Amino acid sequence: MSETEPPARQDTRRNRQQILSAAASLLRSGEHLTAGGVAARAGLARATVYRYFSSMDDLAAAAGPLTAELEAAEPWPFDMHTALEHVPAHRLPAAIVTEAQRSTGGRPIGLYLVDIDGSRLARAAGDDELPQTLTIPQAVGPELAGAQIEGVHDAITEQLPEAVVAPLVVRDRAIGVLVSLGTPDSGDFQRFARDAAVALEIGGRFTDEVQRARRHRETTSSAETQQLLLPARVSAMTDLLFAGHVQPGYENGGNWFDHAENEDGAWLAAIDTVGSDERGAAVSAVALGALRAARNAGSTPSDALQAMHDAIRRIGLADVTCSAWVARWHAPSSLVFWAAGGTLIPNLLRTGTRRRVMSGAVGPELGADSFTQPVTNHLRLVPGDLVLLLSDGVSGTRNAALDRAQVDAALSDVALVPADVVSAILGAVAAQPTDLQDDAMAVAFAPVPVDG
Repeated sequence: MSETEPPARQDTRRNRQQILSAAASLLRSGEHLTAGGVAARAGLARATVYRYFSSMDDLAAAAGPLTAELEAAEPWPFDMHTALEHVPAHRLPAAIVTEAQRSTGGRPIGLYLVDIDGSRLARAAGDDELPQTLTIPQAVGPELAGAQIEGVHDAITEQLPEAVVAPLVVRDRAIGVLVSLGTPDSGDFQRFARDAAVALEIGGRFTDEVQRARRHRETTSSAETQQLLLPARVSAMTDLLFAGHVQPGYENGGNWFDHAENEDGAWLAAIDTVGSDERGAAVSAVALGALRAARNAGSTPSDALQAMHDAIRRIGLADVTCSAWVARWHAPSSLVFWAAGGTLIPNLLRTGTRRRVMSGAVGPELGADSFTQPVTNHLRLVPGDLVLLLSDGVSGTRNAALDRAQVDAALSDVALVPADVVSAILGAVAAQPTDLQDDAMAVAFAPVPVDG
């Protein structure tokens, strides 16, 4: 590439090549091309894909020659299975960097993970000449949705103009990036990063090194327990996009959310515990166990809430109660069946209308003497709808990080996309001058847009 080529033209060339490489990789795997899938694989926005290719048929035709090249090309010698079997788990980040350097002629490379707050990338392994941290736009906690990767790429190249960035993508979300100061084949580097991401996702369960790299302050036992309970922050389920995160108050640790897609639909749940320190965390953990047991037994959302209440009562901490919300998404009918107890009631954001509380019957808090099993409500969602849950630590109480006007301001210019909405809320919380007095939880989900 010419050194005098304008930056805008360099961006155009880079974006087009990333889109073609992503499409070729998907086609080689036998997957159907969608704008969302290509965007996530390329680390770009869906709109950027359409800017270069008006239809998926046009993209498939353009990517055909590259797909054939991939079939004939020798892969990088990195073997994910060998790495997981023979590299000690705590050395896996360093081994990934070493292999990447060997395959790129010894160029400076760093493996960066999104920190737990979602505000920066922290170097987990790599050359000391690379920065220890890189500032990025607000993520969904320690994960990036596919459409957010483009903004992260731009933020990194502003700080390191010569950088080549490869997202570490696992199931439509990135847990970090590999950064190289120049590489001879960006396509190979991107493919290597995808294998490395899977190795990190699996190997990270056998060591503290991956989680340690994400933390920039000491956590309490309750906050650490809370983070262990949380699932993936970004998920694409059948006809549904999901994002959520809990920014810990560190002295609390009683909030969580959960999701799982089963044959009977996608289950979504969240809890906001009234009670601090280890007692709140203990009650919260037991409630999550009760939810999952009820879910595996084929219960309804209302049955699951009853099971959670019963488990909380058996602990015997009368001063610790929980607000909870449990739902099941039925994709064929676009219906959400939900039940709630306490104050954790979702908001419905609908294109062209103001944010409003979803209407439905709500029972007392779980663990309270007055608890009665709530009824199951239902709501049909259409493209353009988004459901948002905010804990008391975000908005609604005297000690909340934001008031209603601040929440509305944070959402005023944000597309109704779960990851963007949650990131906007978390960014507004992080911008406040005082420390959190309570856990700040934001959860959002929405039907998949009709363009895929």
